Amino acid sequence: MIELIKIHTGINLKEEIQTILKKYQIDLKQIYSITVDNGANMLKMVDTKARDQLNNDNDLSNSNENNLSQILFNTSVSYQENVCIDDENVSVYSDEETPEGIDEENISDDISKSFGLSCIRCSAHTIQLAVNMFIKKYLKLDLEKIRIIIKLIKSHKYKRLFIMDKVSKPTLDTVTRWNSTYLMMKNLMDNKTFYTKMGELYPETFISFDLWDIILLGTSVLFPLYKFTMKLQKSNIVIGDFFASWLECKMELEEMDNNLSKSMLECLNIRESYLFQNDAFRSAIYMDPRFHYENGKYPLEEDKILAREHIFATWKQLQAIDPHEENTTLVMPSTSDYKKTKLDLYIERDCKKGPIFYELCNSDIKLKIKSLLYNKRLPSSQDILQYWVSRKHQDAELFKLSQIILAAPCTQVSVERAFSALALTVTSLRTRLDKDILDDILIIKLNRTLLNNVIF
Repeated sequence: MIELIKIHTGINLKEEIQTILKKYQIDLKQIYSITVDNGANMLKMVDTKARDQLNNDNDLSNSNENNLSQILFNTSVSYQENVCIDDENVSVYSDEETPEGIDEENISDDISKSFGLSCIRCSAHTIQLAVNMFIKKYLKLDLEKIRIIIKLIKSHKYKRLFIMDKVSKPTLDTVTRWNSTYLMMKNLMDNKTFYTKMGELYPETFISFDLWDIILLGTSVLFPLYKFTMKLQKSNIVIGDFFASWLECKMELEEMDNNLSKSMLECLNIRESYLFQNDAFRSAIYMDPRFHYENGKYPLEEDKILAREHIFATWKQLQAIDPHEENTTLVMPSTSDYKKTKLDLYIERDCKKGPIFYELCNSDIKLKIKSLLYNKRLPSSQDILQYWVSRKHQDAELFKLSQIILAAPCTQVSVERAFSALALTVTSLRTRLDKDILDDILIIKLNRTLLNNVIF
């Protein structure tokens, strides 16, 4: 945790990160991914770090395999000023680096394709973009009407009614935080009888039947997304777990089968296409048998090829750092039958008939990576990290790759928790803490689960 004095440009952020890496003796080529939001300065920072990573390895810069500089160290980068990071909305901006008219939602992910370092967008922010698209297209005008009414009924004139009926006043939503929009509409629905009665007594607060229908549909459509963001508050959310919740959310919207739910589903599908443009994301899905198995529809065939290239590039860089890797034999593990849930059936829907299984014995890492095509599908409730631990002795090479590929953080929840820890540490009575002491305190406070490994 550092305090930034300079303006938050991509170049300045890059220099600060370089200082931190040097302090903890972390080589640039040890970095596998950086998880950021959609801020232009953050994307530029990752871009410049990726270029440095490639240029620092002479062997790789003379080859055409641009994806070889990747490995091991996962970090979620953020900073305190000009930042709003929480589980509902993540936004970072820089007036200097975000010229007027730039569409930050559509900044290309190509920076992660040409260089080794993977830039992962925070999944909470991905949901934010999808919901924002939905609200702007289908709810904007109705929400403006709702906000006008809520501003009116929050006035002192109606305070007595809320006290007599023991109803809490609705909270006006924050436009940049869609969860607050859901909670605002939910408060109206939960107290519909009260607000209907108020509308009869005071016609200026009357909510029309058409608007009530919109509030009902909007609340029901946003509820699966709201549950989704609550799940993302957990620690250690791997990309596969995020994608399972993503598909579960889509499944619930399909079951609603109304115009608004279909529109929300359309917005999610648009954002999903962006997710699979990321090397780290599609590689994590490729190594997750809950989604990737023979004849499965995730990922797409072209994405499977790109994922294999990325995973092999990661392996090459791993060999460059740790060449003493034993060569083991791969035998596809058998899994017992399991009771399929609704999500399992949803994942298997529209898949080809099959699957076909093979038992492969080989020692070539390329073949081992390709052999993941023949995995038997795991139930959606399976802990993917425990699954790969169970394969540790069957194939140490793929296990080691899984520890890297699946470790990429898909959210910035850890950043929010770090800010909370900072607020509890730097109190009004401890404002003169030396920055190095503060850093040491936070290292211990935020990594308590690791202390058993370093304290004897």
